[in-house]
Amino acid sequence: MNIIYSIFYIGIWVYLLKELIGFQQRSIKFATPQLSSEDIIQFIWGLQVGEIKRKVPKYKFFSEILIQLIEFKKNYGGDINSQLSEIRHNIRLDQKMSKKVHNLLLGTIFQYVFICGFVFIFCIMAQVMIQLKLGLFVYLCLLGYQLFGLLVLYISYKAVKKYHFGAIYSYIKSIYIFSNLMTMNFPFNLAVEKSNVRELPNCKDLKFLKERMSKIIKSVNLKGNISSDEFKLLISECWDYYEIQGEKFEKALNGVKLMLMAVFVLPAFLGVIYTIMTQIQL
Repeated sequence: MNIIYSIFYIGIWVYLLKELIGFQQRSIKFATPQLSSEDIIQFIWGLQVGEIKRKVPKYKFFSEILIQLIEFKKNYGGDINSQLSEIRHNIRLDQKMSKKVHNLLLGTIFQYVFICGFVFIFCIMAQVMIQLKLGLFVYLCLLGYQLFGLLVLYISYKAVKKYHFGAIYSYIKSIYIFSNLMTMNFPFNLAVEKSNVRELPNCKDLKFLKERMSKIIKSVNLKGNISSDEFKLLISECWDYYEIQGEKFEKALNGVKLMLMAVFVLPAFLGVIYTIMTQIQL
């Protein structure tokens, strides 16, 4: 029976590790229809050389910006190549950060699964070498508890990601749309309405950006226009903040990792040690 337990549980964790190795490729494949940065970059290249396609690839808020630029050019004419080059550059920045965040998640999952597998191997070795009496029910409970830890990890990852990046995405999107529309002499009221710059979410860390945006809106409303350099500086500051949030996100995810180890791995390991000591005394 011990041999059967050993083969069964080692097989489970080998399977999980194998699935984890292929997780990145599958996740990229599944995300392609919605988050294909390369598709939208190629689309922008096509626009700049005069190739017009019917459908804009979906990639976060950049797709909405491109749709508005194309509609504006179609209705009013004008050159949008400078805006397209800037969008392409910023998509690369977003792509770099998204890849970093994705790799952090994969690394955390791999470490968690590896350590959980070590606990199982320790249990099996203890059962085989010192005849530790652990029934199938105990193993199933341990497996279920640690798999529940993976679910907690995913939920925590989504919550931490939203906390650190949710607000800045809204700011970048609104400021980007407003600046591009105003650069192309789009009517002020329509630019404000389409970009939602008056409805930016409240965030303590982004208060300075919201205040600057309010001043720019007032200046544009009074003077009729504003230097494009002012918009570029504001967008650059948004991306700087985005990178800072990436560093904070990494630290927060490390905290989640420690919590998982403390709650879902360490108690199981100590429980096995306690069981071993109890049975040795008997």
